[in-house]
Amino acid sequence: MRRVLERAGSYDEDLAERLSHTYYVERHAALELFPEVPEVLERLHKNYKLGLITNGPADIQRQEIETLHIGKYFDYVLIEGEIGVGKPDPIVTRLAEELSGFKGEEVLFVGNSYKHDVITAQNANWRHAWVRRPSDVPPTSKTGVPEPKPEGGPEPELTITDLRELLPALGLE
Repeated sequence: MRRVLERAGSYDEDLAERLSHTYYVERHAALELFPEVPEVLERLHKNYKLGLITNGPADIQRQEIETLHIGKYFDYVLIEGEIGVGKPDPIVTRLAEELSGFKGEEVLFVGNSYKHDVITAQNANWRHAWVRRPSDVPPTSKTGVPEPKPEGGPEPELTITDLRELLPALGLE
């Protein structure tokens, strides 16, 4: 909020603090999982080693994991703000392979960003599923619509709109 106010030419420390607090409270209150997520994570966790890789500041990402009660499903969590690099940096995928004990096509990466998830998986030679929901609008979007696949960009291995679509693809119907 400080940077936004500075760019707007009306920096005020007290206002920046109040806006930051309001944003934190409202964002926290609005967090919710898609309805199928607990069921799918539970089934996957019983059958596979799961990892969570997320970009962003550590405090915000940890707060989201706690609020959503999803930490229990993951064997490891890699957060950009904790490890110093984020997707699609290959350091992230190498670290995930070390922590999981799996490499290349043994890994299935599921994410909702073409730029950060599909490209990350393709560069690591991981299997991948691109989750495409109408609500998956990147925070940096100027259009208010989901991120498109870049023209000429490689096709995702699997494109899904609901995580339950992973179950038959993994033989867990």
